Amino acid sequence: MGNPKKPTQLKRIQGTLRSDRQTPNEMTPAVYNGLPGPPDMLKHDKSACELWKEKTRWLHSMGMLHEMDFPEIAAYCVNMADYWELREDIRINGREFMTPKGFEQKRPAVNMAKEALELALKIGSTFGFNLSARSKISAPGQDEEDDLDKILNR
Repeated sequence: MGNPKKPTQLKRIQGTLRSDRQTPNEMTPAVYNGLPGPPDMLKHDKSACELWKEKTRWLHSMGMLHEMDFPEIAAYCVNMADYWELREDIRINGREFMTPKGFEQKRPAVNMAKEALELALKIGSTFGFNLSARSKISAPGQDEEDDLDKILNR
Protein backbone atom coordinates (compact mmCIF):
# COMPACT_ATOMS: atom_id res chain seq x y z
CA MET A 1 0.00 0.00 0.00
CA GLY A 2 1.56 3.30 -1.13
CA ASN A 3 1.43 6.80 0.24
CA PRO A 4 -1.94 8.57 0.18
CA LYS A 5 -2.52 10.68 -2.92
CA LYS A 6 -1.89 14.40 -2.52
CA PRO A 7 -4.76 16.75 -3.34
CA THR A 8 -4.30 18.70 -6.58
CA GLN A 9 -4.56 22.03 -4.74
CA LEU A 10 -1.68 21.02 -2.49
CA LYS A 11 0.40 20.05 -5.55
CA ARG A 12 -0.45 23.43 -7.10
CA ILE A 13 0.68 25.28 -3.95
CA GLN A 14 3.89 23.23 -3.77
CA GLY A 15 4.58 23.81 -7.45
CA THR A 16 4.64 20.08 -8.25
CA LEU A 17 1.43 19.85 -10.28
CA ARG A 18 1.87 18.11 -13.63
CA SER A 19 -0.99 17.82 -16.10
CA ASP A 20 0.02 14.27 -17.10
CA ARG A 21 -0.45 13.13 -13.48
CA GLN A 22 -3.62 15.09 -12.75
CA THR A 23 -6.82 13.15 -12.22
CA PRO A 24 -9.26 13.87 -15.04
CA ASN A 25 -12.55 15.35 -13.81
CA GLU A 26 -11.26 15.53 -10.25
CA MET A 27 -13.90 16.55 -7.72
CA THR A 28 -13.23 20.15 -6.78
CA PRO A 29 -15.52 21.44 -4.04
CA ALA A 30 -16.22 25.15 -3.89
CA VAL A 31 -14.31 27.15 -1.32
CA TYR A 32 -16.59 28.09 1.57
CA ASN A 33 -17.37 31.81 1.63
CA GLY A 34 -17.22 33.42 5.04
CA LEU A 35 -16.41 31.92 8.39
CA PRO A 36 -18.77 29.22 9.67
CA GLY A 37 -19.85 29.07 13.28
CA PRO A 38 -19.01 25.94 15.25
CA PRO A 39 -21.31 22.98 14.65
CA ASP A 40 -23.86 22.11 17.35
CA MET A 41 -21.77 19.17 18.56
CA LEU A 42 -19.02 21.61 19.66
CA LYS A 43 -21.17 24.31 21.26
CA HIS A 44 -20.96 22.75 24.75
CA ASP A 45 -17.15 22.77 24.64
CA LYS A 46 -15.52 26.20 24.83
CA SER A 47 -12.03 24.90 23.96
CA ALA A 48 -13.29 23.04 20.88
CA CYS A 49 -15.27 26.12 19.76
CA GLU A 50 -12.23 28.38 20.06
CA LEU A 51 -10.12 25.89 18.15
CA TRP A 52 -12.84 25.64 15.46
CA LYS A 53 -12.79 29.42 15.02
CA GLU A 54 -8.99 29.52 14.86
CA LYS A 55 -8.61 26.66 12.37
CA THR A 56 -11.49 27.66 10.08
CA ARG A 57 -10.14 31.23 10.01
CA TRP A 58 -6.70 29.91 9.01
CA LEU A 59 -8.07 27.53 6.35
CA HIS A 60 -10.27 30.32 4.97
CA SER A 61 -7.28 32.67 4.70
CA MET A 62 -5.42 29.97 2.73
CA GLY A 63 -8.42 29.41 0.41
CA MET A 64 -8.73 25.82 1.63
CA LEU A 65 -11.96 25.91 3.67
CA HIS A 66 -14.57 23.55 2.22
CA GLU A 67 -17.92 22.68 3.76
CA MET A 68 -17.37 18.99 3.10
CA ASP A 69 -14.33 19.09 5.44
CA PHE A 70 -16.32 20.43 8.41
CA PRO A 71 -16.81 17.00 10.05
CA GLU A 72 -13.05 16.32 9.96
CA ILE A 73 -12.26 19.79 11.30
CA ALA A 74 -14.80 19.21 14.10
CA ALA A 75 -13.23 15.81 14.87
CA TYR A 76 -9.83 17.50 15.13
CA CYS A 77 -11.25 20.13 17.49
CA VAL A 78 -13.00 17.54 19.69
CA ASN A 79 -9.87 15.40 19.99
CA MET A 80 -7.61 18.35 20.83
CA ALA A 81 -10.13 19.65 23.41
CA ASP A 82 -10.34 16.15 24.91
CA TYR A 83 -6.55 15.98 25.05
CA TRP A 84 -6.32 19.31 26.92
CA GLU A 85 -9.07 18.27 29.34
CA LEU A 86 -7.41 14.91 30.00
CA ARG A 87 -4.00 16.55 30.49
CA GLU A 88 -5.56 18.84 33.12
CA ASP A 89 -7.06 15.78 34.83
CA ILE A 90 -3.63 14.10 34.82
CA ARG A 91 -2.01 17.26 36.21
CA ILE A 92 -4.50 17.34 39.08
CA ASN A 93 -4.81 13.61 39.82
CA GLY A 94 -1.45 12.29 38.66
CA ARG A 95 -0.53 9.59 36.16
CA GLU A 96 -1.01 6.62 38.48
CA PHE A 97 -3.26 5.41 41.26
CA MET A 98 -3.18 2.68 43.86
CA THR A 99 -5.44 -0.31 43.33
CA PRO A 100 -7.41 -1.71 46.32
CA LYS A 101 -4.77 -4.44 46.54
CA GLY A 102 -1.95 -1.88 46.84
CA PHE A 103 -0.55 -2.01 43.30
CA GLU A 104 0.34 1.11 41.36
CA GLN A 105 -1.54 1.36 38.07
CA LYS A 106 -1.62 3.87 35.22
CA ARG A 107 -4.75 6.01 35.23
CA PRO A 108 -7.04 5.50 32.19
CA ALA A 109 -6.78 9.24 31.41
CA VAL A 110 -3.12 8.74 30.40
CA ASN A 111 -3.95 6.37 27.52
CA MET A 112 -7.06 8.35 26.61
CA ALA A 113 -5.00 11.54 26.32
CA LYS A 114 -2.41 9.76 24.19
CA GLU A 115 -5.08 8.39 21.84
CA ALA A 116 -6.85 11.76 21.54
CA LEU A 117 -3.59 13.52 20.68
CA GLU A 118 -2.54 10.86 18.16
CA LEU A 119 -5.87 11.09 16.35
CA ALA A 120 -5.86 14.90 16.41
CA LEU A 121 -2.34 14.98 14.97
CA LYS A 122 -3.32 12.52 12.25
CA ILE A 123 -6.41 14.55 11.29
CA GLY A 124 -4.57 17.85 11.63
CA SER A 125 -1.77 16.77 9.31
CA THR A 126 -4.25 16.47 6.43
CA PHE A 127 -5.01 20.19 6.88
CA GLY A 128 -1.42 21.33 7.56
CA PHE A 129 -2.13 22.02 11.25
CA ASN A 130 1.25 20.81 12.49
CA LEU A 131 4.87 21.66 11.79
CA SER A 132 5.67 18.50 9.88
CA ALA A 133 2.68 18.91 7.56
CA ARG A 134 3.39 22.63 7.02
CA SER A 135 7.03 21.93 6.17
CA LYS A 136 5.83 20.05 3.09
CA ILE A 137 3.82 23.02 1.79
CA SER A 138 5.45 25.92 -0.01
CA ALA A 139 3.07 28.85 0.41
CA PRO A 140 2.79 30.88 -2.78
CA GLY A 141 4.48 34.26 -2.86
CA GLN A 142 6.73 33.89 0.17
CA ASP A 143 9.99 33.64 -1.77
CA GLU A 144 9.07 36.09 -4.50
CA GLU A 145 10.43 39.60 -4.41
CA ASP A 146 7.98 42.39 -5.07
CA ASP A 147 8.84 45.28 -7.43
CA LEU A 148 10.09 47.51 -4.60
CA ASP A 149 12.44 44.78 -3.33
CA LYS A 150 13.85 44.31 -6.84
CA ILE A 151 14.62 48.03 -7.13
CA LEU A 152 16.16 48.27 -3.64
CA ASN A 153 18.29 45.15 -4.08
CA ARG A 154 19.99 46.22 -7.32
